[in-house]
Amino acid sequence: MNDVDIFAEFLTMKYEKNISPGQLANAAGVSERSTYDWMYNKHIPDKYLDSITSYFKDGFFTYAVICYKYNYPFIDFRKRYRSDSLSMILACVKEAHESDLAFNDLEEILSQVEDDDTVRYSRDVKEVTESAAISFIISIQLGYERHMTPKLVMIEGRK
Repeated sequence: MNDVDIFAEFLTMKYEKNISPGQLANAAGVSERSTYDWMYNKHIPDKYLDSITSYFKDGFFTYAVICYKYNYPFIDFRKRYRSDSLSMILACVKEAHESDLAFNDLEEILSQVEDDDTVRYSRDVKEVTESAAISFIISIQLGYERHMTPKLVMIEGRK
């Protein structure tokens, strides 16, 4: 679908959580033999991704699946930050600070009569996007840790 290597993202989660073929089969509602075929072919059929996401409740993997399914740009935060909650909150604060600086820069660029600074503009918009993505990941992960579904966190949690 896009630049997300969803199988590689699954493998990262698999090794971090020490997922067995039986657990994967249980998550997807398939036979253990099917999961061995997936590993051999290095491909998980798309129709099982939501079940696997719901079962293992990993914020990074949830983010990867959403980017994969909806063809959103994917930012590999696993290479930048550890996945424990405290590290993710600190990452969120860091990214939010960088996003604030980007908003200030965008305000300056957009208030100019002639907008000819495409490089700065692109960099700033990318920074804002990264801040939103890391905020999404930590909110989903914190919800999982408190037995809340992403729907509850993102939609019903606003009430």
